[in-house]
Amino acid sequence: LHAAVGNIDDYEDVAVGTEKVLGDFENLESFAPGVAKQAKAEALRDIGTVARDYGDDVAKSTMNGITREVIQVDKVSPKDLGDYITAVEKIPGAVDPIEDTGKQGLVKMMNSPSTRTLVKDDSGKIIKEIDNVAVLKNGEHYFDQVKQKWSGFGWLHIYLPRNQVQSHANDIMDALNLVDNDAAVKDVISEILETGEVNHIPGNAYEITKTVTRNGQSHDILVVISDDPKNIGSLQDAYPI
Repeated sequence: LHAAVGNIDDYEDVAVGTEKVLGDFENLESFAPGVAKQAKAEALRDIGTVARDYGDDVAKSTMNGITREVIQVDKVSPKDLGDYITAVEKIPGAVDPIEDTGKQGLVKMMNSPSTRTLVKDDSGKIIKEIDNVAVLKNGEHYFDQVKQKWSGFGWLHIYLPRNQVQSHANDIMDALNLVDNDAAVKDVISEILETGEVNHIPGNAYEITKTVTRNGQSHDILVVISDDPKNIGSLQDAYPI
C-alpha cells in the first residue's frame, strides 16, 4: 500500500479507504484490476473521503459500485459516485441507486467532459450538480400508443428489441463486429462520451457522435444525453447512424 500511495499527502483518507476496501479483496492488486497503482491509491483516498463525509453506508455502496463496474476508478472518481448516491437518497421514496432494480437504478456513471449530471427532488430543486459525468440508468422501454413509436431511456431502451426489430445494442454490435451486446457496447458508449463530437441542443439534448473502430470495422455511432431540465445528464439512447 505504501508503494501504491506514492506522493499522495492525505494518508489518513487513504487509510480509511483501505479499511473500507481491502476487506472485500484479497490484496491491493485485486482491487480495480488493470488500473495503475497511483489511480488505485487515489480511489482509496476518495473512498476514505466518502466515508468521512457521508458515513460508512455510502462508502460501502460506493464500493459496491466499483465492484460491479458502475465506474472505472481511473476515469470517474469514487467521490463523484458517493456524491450521486447521497444526493439520490435525499429524494423522498428513493433508494440506493446501486441496489435499485427500477428505472432509476444506476448501471454506469461515465466520464463525459462535455456534460453534467443534476440530481433533483420531486419539486425540481437541485440537490447536487456533478460536472463531467453522465449516468446510464436502467431506464425503461415501451411502445407509446399515442405517438405510435418506441419510447424510453437508459439501458433497457438501448438493450431491448422493438418487437421484431432488433435492439440498438445489437445494431451497434453488428456495426462494429463486437463480441457481445452488453459490456462491449457500454465500452463504445464510454469512448464516444469521452472523445466524440458534441452537438448541444439547449434544454433538449447533447448529441455526441464519433466514428468508432473495432475489430477492423468502423461506423458512426450517436449517443444522446438529456439536457431536459427534469433529467440533465441521463443517457437516453445510442445507435449507429
